[in-house]
Amino acid sequence: TGNMKVGIVTFTFGDNYGQRLQNYAVQELLQRRGADASTIRQSEPRCSLKHQVKVFLVDSFAGKRGAKRARHSAFLRFDEEHIKYEPNYSLPDFPPRKSDGFDAFVAGSDQIWSPYIPDSNGAMFLCFAESVKKVSLSASISAPELPMEKKSAYRERLAAFDFISVREKNAARLIKECAGLDAEVLIDPTLMLDAADWDKLAEAPAALLPRRYALKYFLGSDSPKVAMFDEYCKRAGLEVVDLLGDPRFFACGPSEFIYLIRNSSLVATDSYHGSIFTLLYRKPLLMFERAGSQFDMSDRFDTLAEKLGLGNWREANWNYLESGEPKSFDVEDKLRIERAKFDSFLNRSLFSKSRKEIVYHG
Repeated sequence: TGNMKVGIVTFTFGDNYGQRLQNYAVQELLQRRGADASTIRQSEPRCSLKHQVKVFLVDSFAGKRGAKRARHSAFLRFDEEHIKYEPNYSLPDFPPRKSDGFDAFVAGSDQIWSPYIPDSNGAMFLCFAESVKKVSLSASISAPELPMEKKSAYRERLAAFDFISVREKNAARLIKECAGLDAEVLIDPTLMLDAADWDKLAEAPAALLPRRYALKYFLGSDSPKVAMFDEYCKRAGLEVVDLLGDPRFFACGPSEFIYLIRNSSLVATDSYHGSIFTLLYRKPLLMFERAGSQFDMSDRFDTLAEKLGLGNWREANWNYLESGEPKSFDVEDKLRIERAKFDSFLNRSLFSKSRKEIVYHG
């Protein structure tokens, strides 16, 4: 298939490492197969003035305003250098009913199918695309159940896809229950590139790093287990670099994020993509449950642990903190199997003549 034109639809606003790096990975996987792949920008959701003032005050109080601006610039720089955006359109005003030379659209990865995001016009379900192939790539629903009032919309939108793959087992279950469709469960696209691929993007942060350090990266609130981690770092002579807590490192963009993980001696995180990059770089990993989040997010970690043979990730490595040292997981063999499944899905869905794999079983 010479230069097949593929549009990628995923989250494009918000300075979130995992979001941007999975976008890059999808683009890279499609381009490697010779596709002309570009990402369609989302228009940013409007925030109320009240919300903007609140954010301003909270950031000012935390001394983060400068760091936030620097972080945003780092993301913009990453976008310019590494993400190919569709020049003519953005969502949701992408021209409906007119697919403009695109041969296919890919939805994913990331939590684009969460019932709790304001996707009123179904852009994340590719509702605007007509008469071209529609494929989802490791899309995530990231909710334990679908709200009753959203089920019929999900049923209708999912039925319009030609091929569906999701990132979590629970998402496959919800799709089966709601729409009677079989979705394949695939790994996150970031796992499809190896450490050598990611090395090309890595950049040292502006702030000076300690010679030996442990990286702490928490999106939720601190778990009581953090004290154990801190004690271990003291014993092991590791300085702690707090990615979100220290304004010098908060200013880092995706390229610096990769560098920080690559050069660390240990990573403690409740972040899904933080865990993935730690595994790819074979660094010792302490995975925390996300604390203080209103939704249960453990499902994606459970699926990841199962696919990569991490055993009980909630306990793995903790016992070592008291008696020895945390180890890195060897995921190579499992990863080879999962990458082959992902490749096979891509070849079947986008890069073959076949249409409409999904069939009703209802």
